[in-house]
Amino acid sequence: MLALGVAAVLSSVAIAEWAHDLPVSARVRLGIRRRAASESTIRRILQAVDLDALDAALSGWVAARLPTPLPSRPITRVIAVHGKTARGARHLDGPAAHLLAAFDHTSGVVLGKTQVDGKSNEITAFGPLLDRIDLTDVLITADALHTQRGHAEYLHQRGGHYLWIVKPHQPRPHTQLLGLPWRQVPVAHEHRNRGHGHVEHRQLKLTAIAAGIGFPHARLAIQLQRRRRPIASTSFSSETISAVTDPNLAPSPREADRRSHPRALADRGTPLDPRRLLRRGPVPDPHRPRARQHGHPAQLRRQPPPASRHHTDRPSLPTHRPTPQPRPRPTHITARSTMPTPWDVEPDRLAGAVHAA
Repeated sequence: MLALGVAAVLSSVAIAEWAHDLPVSARVRLGIRRRAASESTIRRILQAVDLDALDAALSGWVAARLPTPLPSRPITRVIAVHGKTARGARHLDGPAAHLLAAFDHTSGVVLGKTQVDGKSNEITAFGPLLDRIDLTDVLITADALHTQRGHAEYLHQRGGHYLWIVKPHQPRPHTQLLGLPWRQVPVAHEHRNRGHGHVEHRQLKLTAIAAGIGFPHARLAIQLQRRRRPIASTSFSSETISAVTDPNLAPSPREADRRSHPRALADRGTPLDPRRLLRRGPVPDPHRPRARQHGHPAQLRRQPPPASRHHTDRPSLPTHRPTPQPRPRPTHITARSTMPTPWDVEPDRLAGAVHAA
């Protein structure tokens, strides 16, 4: 299955063509001792496979190769749960398949996925999906649809944590979060960005939650304010997002002192390449124009190539399955004598030999 995924074959016909085009050495390494299976055989085998068992095997194999998280941290891993409708999977007798997946924030590796029943939704598939994953000290993020008390209790029993976005579909927690004294809470993080024709300003605030918030095991309340406007305009569009989480993410006094140390502050630099284009304008270039000397105009050290040397972009490869290539025919080696035969001799020499005889 891993070889099929690397080869980007997505149908039974493409799998059969790919298997027939494999060299003998590759077939032996994949366990194909005889001739490759036909398209109908491959289709019947794939239809009989248990999808959940196959996903559990592949996801477990991939998860076992991820780096081991540090046990000293309160949150060892962050996993996102998200659902998507499979593209091009619509059937004549029903809608397209809807998949719910869990993937790691850091590596982007999918740790598991399951198909949502057509008569249900993602809420009922949340527990069965995470049953195959170790949730000890793992933070789960998801859409506002999964901001459910049952999901919070499930994660608490499994030793995991949650970070939920609270919207009006949870009226009591949403009202209580909006009623907190956010004006008195200091800003924990602030970010300004300018790009794609807009100016954006974000502020993040954190505060502890006292008893009375109608959400199980919630300990911190989060407010994210986002203000956005076009560059050529002065009117802002504002958006406020509220969220809750159960772990205590506040840094310890020792860690806070280390972060505020002058050496730690001096070591903080931009993680991006200084030549990366972050705003509109030319990319910073260390090769500046030469100064005017001896009456000659200023010249650039890096001249643009002539028009004849401009290379066009390479055309994009097709996204459909690869076109089957004709298999090379076997070459038969036959024994042949080194003695010349009558049809290998030139006609003039052959006629002379016959006349002399």
